[in-house]
This record gives sequence, structure tokens and C-alpha cells, in this order.
Amino acid sequence: MKNSICSIIFILFLHSITFSQSTHCTDSVKSVYYYHNNMNGIIYQTSIDTFNLDSGMVTHCVGDIYPSPVNPGNFSCTQSFWSKNFYTYNGQGKTTEILLRVGSSNGWRDSARTTFMYDAINGFLINESHENWDGAAWSPTILYTWTYDTSNKLIDQTNQHFLAGATNNIEHVSWNYSGDTLINKTIQIGNGAAWVDNYNYSFYYDSNGNRDSVLLQIWNTNTSVWDTIGFSPYTISNGRKVASFTTLTPVTINASTYTDTTRWSIDTLENTLYLYDLLPYTIDAMGVFYSMTLLNYIYVNNNLLIEQNYNADWFDDGINGLSWYCTNNNLTSSYDTSGYLTMTIQRARCVMPREYTTIYTYDSNHNLIKLTGNLDSGVSYDDYSYNLYYATADSMIAYFAPTPYTFSYNCPGNTLQPFAQGLGGCGNHSYHWSPSTGLSSDTIQNPVITIGDAINYTITISDTTGHSTNLNYAITPAVQAIITLDTNSCIGCIPTLITSYSNQYNYQWFLDGTLIPNSDTSNFNPTQTGNYYVVITELWTNCIDTSNSIYFISTTDIFSIVENIISIQPNPTSDYANLKLANFKNEFITIQLFNITGQLQKTIFQGKTGNTKEFNLLLEGHQFSKGLYLIGITSDSFHKFIRWEIQ
Repeated sequence: MKNSICSIIFILFLHSITFSQSTHCTDSVKSVYYYHNNMNGIIYQTSIDTFNLDSGMVTHCVGDIYPSPVNPGNFSCTQSFWSKNFYTYNGQGKTTEILLRVGSSNGWRDSARTTFMYDAINGFLINESHENWDGAAWSPTILYTWTYDTSNKLIDQTNQHFLAGATNNIEHVSWNYSGDTLINKTIQIGNGAAWVDNYNYSFYYDSNGNRDSVLLQIWNTNTSVWDTIGFSPYTISNGRKVASFTTLTPVTINASTYTDTTRWSIDTLENTLYLYDLLPYTIDAMGVFYSMTLLNYIYVNNNLLIEQNYNADWFDDGINGLSWYCTNNNLTSSYDTSGYLTMTIQRARCVMPREYTTIYTYDSNHNLIKLTGNLDSGVSYDDYSYNLYYATADSMIAYFAPTPYTFSYNCPGNTLQPFAQGLGGCGNHSYHWSPSTGLSSDTIQNPVITIGDAINYTITISDTTGHSTNLNYAITPAVQAIITLDTNSCIGCIPTLITSYSNQYNYQWFLDGTLIPNSDTSNFNPTQTGNYYVVITELWTNCIDTSNSIYFISTTDIFSIVENIISIQPNPTSDYANLKLANFKNEFITIQLFNITGQLQKTIFQGKTGNTKEFNLLLEGHQFSKGLYLIGITSDSFHKFIRWEIQ
């Protein structure tokens, strides 16, 4: 199967694949996301084709080309009819009929069919018939036949075309055997309803029965005899047996005789692997001009995998011999083992060097899902890609449609607006984004997202009949400032505030909103009690982010246990303990509990201590997790902390 891209796309139309905004179920939907980039800029476009099985109607909707418009959901639509293949199989799973039907205002109508007949005993294909429907009857167009002998060896193959009731023979191949050994192969070409001899291959074998040479002949219509083209032994080339031939044919140009030189090689299945033809075609003041054709084919298991077609003009100035003049076309095509086109490389050099590469990607069902192309002339470039998506009324898929291109970075505070496109299912689609953090709305296709911390959104797209699908959308800001306190530091030691390091970052630390001089490193050692945070600037993008704030308690403010001023008994404790304050006579105080990193856990007491010389407060350790805590005591003239360990 050697398909051009046009025929590939046409075949894909025939597969069962609903426009995301439909209010009813249709047979299938295909969406194409188109990207194009050249020296003039980048454009994007989305098209959606919806195929209705009942009516044969296709609705073709093309989105606005952007970045010019700002809404990728604007579509203009047209309607036409499409064609669909219907397959019939026999009990062995072999295809017996392919019926092509075309939609019309009156519903589906027959257009063409291909029928297959198989040998009842061995299941070999013996007949392939192509027909067109003329509105009243089936008219034959092409007929292939295969004939086998009693040993199941192929001995005859024909290709015939029919037009207006007339038979046009195209090619007839016959194989002649001696026992199981192939002796010769004869090819005839058609002349109306008659067959005319064309080529004959005679094969020879060594004493072990291995084919070692071939005689190639061509039929001379003037003398009605076989003329010998050449006799060639088989040699090993690239791991394959190859026979090679050369013909030198006189060509007359302006009463002068030149030679058309043709060289080619074949494998043991008579596949052409290499062909070179140098044909003189005109003369001018520069010399004799030649048209050169070079073909290279690579087969694996008789399947063509690589095909190279090279054409160029050469000339001979009569002094220096043949020299390069102009490359018209150099086309290399690659196929997969199923015969589907996977890559083409086309080169030309008539005006300037140009190379055009196209790559085709398929899914496991051989649906085309991606097509990319690149044109490079040496002074300019042109890139494009098509991403193809398919869904049915019984299944849903989703992808992100292209968004207008703007030159901006994922800086904290900037905005993005992705566009989630759902395909398939039945009825209108609903959208739900989770979490809702940073979203203008969590129930639309294209919410505005304000960039903050790194986040991964899940988008659930559902229809009205219970089908749904999910998409993920991850945002990573260009710079993200997060600080932590080094928990390995001990009480009484100088701890470290830590943030991420990059040689592309500038750092500036702050204490209670005031810039700390000479604090431009990723790590910082605090010495004073207060709220610390850092501002990071990414040098390449100029993105700026302000970190979270950490309240740090300086070790100089942590009170040692002095029995006649502040004490906790018992300490450590696993349950209740008594906090005793001395010399706080009738003062307004606040008592708060902090974890070891300075985060407030609870305000335990707030009020006056009374007129007594000693104030006692019952602490309930069982209310908190095990660990080391700080109790802060603050009055108008006093601000200290004491350690409390809960076991």
C-alpha cells in the first residue's frame, strides 16, 4: 500500500470517529491542530470535521487563524457529503467485499465496490474485481486474477481495465516450472483486448539447486523474436542476491547519434532494486544536455520500505565530460512493514538548495495522528505540523488547542489561558478544573490562570450521557521562592534559612519588611527575632517572586530556666505541667505556644497576672504532639521564651 498524503487523509475520513459543541450524537469526529512557523512568525489553526453516519453529511469547521484573533473557539463551518467504506467478511475472516457509499440529500448511495474471491480449498485469492455503480447497474472497471497449479504455485496473473464496455489489457505475468523449480517468467503488456510479449526471464541453477544466474530478453516486435538484453550471474549486494543489466540505445539529435544508457539490477523476485538512465535530449551552445533518472528501492520480505527517485539535468561541453547542471527532483520515500508512508525527503537545486522533509506518524490502527514538515533553502525555513485526533459518540478524547503566541515567561503574577478541546461523546460538554487555585473560573474551557506556585491541574470533560475524559495541565513558574528553616540546628545554635539555589538567581533577604544589607545569598543566618522572607529575581526572564515568611525566634531571646522568675514543672512532661511566673505583679501579659521553627500554635493566656507575687498557669501537654516547643511570655516591658518538651 503506497499512499500519498491525500489518499491517507481520505482513508482516515472513512473511519468511525462528534464536534465538541454538538447537541446530538453523530458518527464520528476528527480534529486537526495545525501549526506553522516561518521567518514571518508563527500561526496556529484548528479544524474539526464531524461525520454523520445516518445522513452522510460532513460538517467542516475551521477556526480562526491566530495569534491574530484572541479566541481560539471561533469557527466557521460548511457542510458537504462524505464517503464511507463498508466491509463484508467470510467465515475465515477474509474480506469478500468493500462497498464505497457516498452521502447525498437522499441518504447514502452506492458508488463503487471491490469484491474478492478465494480458492475454496486453500483460501488463496483468485479474483479481485472493481466496479462502479452507474445508478442502475454495476459496471466493471478493473479485474485482477491469479491462477495456481495443483502444487499451489502461482502460475498466472492478469490485470485488465474496462471502459465503456471495452477491455483494455494492462499486464499478464506467467510462471513456468519444472517440478518445484521456476524455469522462466514471461511478462506481456496489453494492446487493447490483445496481449503482446514484452519481457522474458530464464533462470539457471547450480549443482545444489540454488539459482545462480538469469537471462533477460525483450520481445522484438519487428522481427517477432526474443532479443537478449543480457545474461547476469547473481551477486550478493547488501545481503541480497542481485542480477544486473545494461542497455545502450542509439538516440539521434540534430543528425548526430548519441547513446541512451540504462543500467538496472533486480532481486530474485524480479523487483527492481536500482535503475540508472542517462538520456540525451537536446543540444545548444553549451553542449549536449542529458536527463538523468536514478531509482533505488529497498524491500524487506517483498515489501517496499524505501523508495528513492532522483532526477537531474546534466550536460557535456565536449571538453570536460558530464558535469552537474540542475537537480529537478530528488525524492526519497520510506514505508513501514505494512506499506504505509512514514517519511519523504525531497531535494531540488535548480535555483537554490532546497530540502523538504515530511514525517508521517500513525497510531496502532494505522490512523494518521501527526504530520510534520520542514523546508530549508539555506537562507530561510518553513516548519509546519498537523496533529490529528479522532473520537466517537461512545468515547471521548481531549487535547489542548493551540493558544495565541505571545513572548512572555511563566513569571509569578503573569497569566495564561489554555484552551481544553473535548471530542466525542453525546451532547454538550461540561468542563471542571481542579484545583481551582489561580483560576478565573473552574467550569469553562479556557479559564485565565494567574501563575503562582507550581501546580498541576486536572480537567474533567463530560458529556450528557456519562462519558468523560481527563486532561492534565502543569504550570511551573520561571522562579519560585520558598524558604525553610534548617531543622538540624539546635536550640542555642545559629540556624539557617534556606531557599533554592541557581546561578541565574539574584537574592535579597528582608526582616519585618526591611531590606537586610549584604544579604544576597541563597542561605541566610538570622540573628534577630522577627519575620524573614527573601525576594528572588531570575536573571534570564527578569521574573520576580517573594517567598513565604518565617517567624524566627532569636536564641538571645530564649530564657534559661531560672526558678525565681520563670519555670515549668515538670519539664519534660507527657501530660500536665505548671508554668510559674515570679515578679509579674498585676501586669498584662500574653502567653503563646510556638513550635521550634517559630510558628504560632496557640495563644494560651492573655490578661493580667493579679496582685500576687506569683502567677501559675496549668499547661495541658496532651493537647499537643510530642516534640520541643517554645513558650513566649510578653508584657509591656518583657519579651522572653522558655523551652518546653512534651514526651
